[in-house]
Parts: sequence; structure tokens; C-alpha cells
Amino acid sequence: MSKTFKVKVYELEDKINRICEADESINLEFLCECILQSLHASRTFMYHCEGKDGEYYYPAALAEEEESSLANYTLENMPTDDFTILYDDFEIDVDSFQKGSDSIDSPFKVISGNGYGFQENLSSWELRKLFYYNKELSKKEEVYLQKTFDLEEVNQTIEQYQDYRKELIKPKTYIFNVSLDGFRKEIQRKIAVNNNISIDAFCRIVVASMNGEFDHLYGVRQKKEYLEEGFYPLELYCLELQEKSKFRVIYDFGDSWCFHVTLSKIVDGYQDKNWKLLSGKGYGIVEDCGGVWGLDDVFNGTSEYFEKEDINEFNLEECHNQIKIYVKE
Repeated sequence: MSKTFKVKVYELEDKINRICEADESINLEFLCECILQSLHASRTFMYHCEGKDGEYYYPAALAEEEESSLANYTLENMPTDDFTILYDDFEIDVDSFQKGSDSIDSPFKVISGNGYGFQENLSSWELRKLFYYNKELSKKEEVYLQKTFDLEEVNQTIEQYQDYRKELIKPKTYIFNVSLDGFRKEIQRKIAVNNNISIDAFCRIVVASMNGEFDHLYGVRQKKEYLEEGFYPLELYCLELQEKSKFRVIYDFGDSWCFHVTLSKIVDGYQDKNWKLLSGKGYGIVEDCGGVWGLDDVFNGTSEYFEKEDINEFNLEECHNQIKIYVKE
């Protein structure tokens, strides 16, 4: 059994909308992702919902309480008649649920619609101005207006996403090479983690493996952009990594410790523990010593404030225990 329903972008209802059909057994978290895909959203994992009952519901990784997790509900037993998906500064109303067909050939499909959807560099306000006000167009607005709703293309995108998501969330083990960036001598760690641990936990493993004591903030930088704060509770697979993917974990924005991270290998299946420290080389960092320049003084014995440390010192068991202080196995 299926249900049909309407999807409308708030204050752009007549410009961007969809009529959709979904199997009643579809998980609400997956349903929301499919809706976002139908609107060409790229950061599909970052959203939450507000129900008609005034309650908020979240993807499982972001839900603080079990009853607020979208993963606990299906279209058949959803806790609210209508709901709104909150994505960036967009509000997407999902309502007018009706009985559909007795059988459906796909968990989710779009029946009809208007408007291309989102373009990530155009905000809700910019789209409203584009559609409702006469003004000179920028290049990115001209590009957007050239895009139109294509039913076949939208459903093909959703089908591809469904296959991609199934592969993405399969149990896998990621093996990472981590090195301290910008230092004269190699300081490295090799770490294996299950792909369903949180991004936050992975950052803590990296920093702790390098002797960080978490007196400062940390973050992830992909290319030139820092990961938004809301991403960190999500599973590591949400970074959509592939073998040879690279990014940086930055710790202490004063000393600016930069750890270069490379995904060297992906192995099918989970390992027995969420993380393992496989090997390492070099001492690591020294908190509040002044970054890589101060670290050189520590290893040379010329630091005014810190005792000399052996740059080559590394003990796998001690490093493992250091991580355990900050991250559960």
C-alpha cells in the first residue's frame, strides 16, 4: 500500500513543488532524504523536521531521545499528520496525505512537479527575489533559471540515490593514514574505524592519538571549507568518502595543529571494535607549546617553558590508552 502527498517549498509554493508517492513502510528518515533529493539538495543528511504536533524530529544520529528519531517511524505509523522539513533556510511543507495504489514499484517516486528545486549557493530569500521581484540577474541566477523540472531526470536521480545510499551505509572499516602537517619530521598514525562511528568520535581519536588533551576546539576542513557544526554527530559515512579521499582535522585554532588525513583503504564489514590504533611513528604534539614552531624547540631542548621530549618516542599501548580516555572502544 502506498500514500500520495504534496511537497511545497514555503513562500515558493507555486514555483517549487512536487506530488509524490511512497510505500507506507518507508522509513521516515529515508523518506525525507528522498524528498530532499527530489529538490536537488546536496547536503541531504543535514535537516530536521517539525511535526504538526509542534514536536521536532531528527535523523537518528542527531536525535537526543529515541522518540524524536525519524528512524523509529514509517509513513504508516508517523507521529504527526503533516510535517515540515527544515533544510538550511528553507522550509519544505509535506502534507495532504492520501491513500495511493495497492502496490508501488519503488519505495518513493515523484508523480509530477514544478520548478527545478534548490541550488546550494542560492538562499531561500534569493530565490524569492528571483521569482517575485524585477531586478538584474546575477550569473548564478541566470544559470539557475536555465534549469527546469524534468520528471524522468528527478526519478532517475532518486533511484541512483537509493542505490548509492544502500552502498554508503553498508558496514565497512575505514583505514586512515594520519600525519602532522607542516613539521620537519614525520609524525604519523594509522587508524582503523568502523564507518558508523560519529564524525566527532573520529576527530577525537585523531587528536588523542597525537597526544591532544582537548583543552581547545577542533574541526574538519575539506578542501577550503570547514564542516558545519551540525555535521559532527552524524556517522562518518556521511562524509561520503572514497579510497584516497583526503581532509584535515584542525585542533587548537591558536597553535593550529593540522592533521592530514587520507583514507588509504576500505574493507567490507565492521571490525570487532569501533576503532583500533594500528601503528604510529613519532611523539606527537605538546599542548600549548606554540604549534609546530614551538614543537621544534621542545624536541631540540631549547624551549623556555617545556622539558625536552624525544621526537622518536612512540608506544602503541600508551597511545591506545590515551585515546581510551576520550573515546569509548
